[in-house]
Amino acid sequence: MRILLAVCVGMGIATITGGNGRLATAADPEISATYSICAVDPATGICGAAVASKYPAVGRVCPYVRAGVGAFLPQHYHVPKGGEPALDLLAAGKRPEEVFVELLKDDDKAEQRQLAIVDMTGRTALHHPTAAPDASLYWGGQVGRFYAC
Repeated sequence: MRILLAVCVGMGIATITGGNGRLATAADPEISATYSICAVDPATGICGAAVASKYPAVGRVCPYVRAGVGAFLPQHYHVPKGGEPALDLLAAGKRPEEVFVELLKDDDKAEQRQLAIVDMTGRTALHHPTAAPDASLYWGGQVGRFYAC
């Protein structure tokens, strides 16, 4: 869990710059960002997720975590009804990539979604919003064994 906590603390001190390279401030309401991580600690078998955003209650609707299964983060163009089915698919032994295929196969906004997932064996996947609107052109992520950001 030390890795998860270190990254969460790191997320809290991230800076955002506007398109002109200057530091974004509270006076820049058009600039917003959400940061998230889901991770598994292989030594303890604990999984967790964290999300930070300008939206105060984002933690109530974004992270989905199930003990012994893993964690799932639907971030951009979030659809709450996908959280529990994603964990159900992981629990059934599906690989993270297979979970995304299943969740997005009939989704007409699939290319506007940003998703991250990790299972208890450390398998991870990201899906980026390649058709995000102009106001959401920046997106990114990083994965490694046992974490997805």
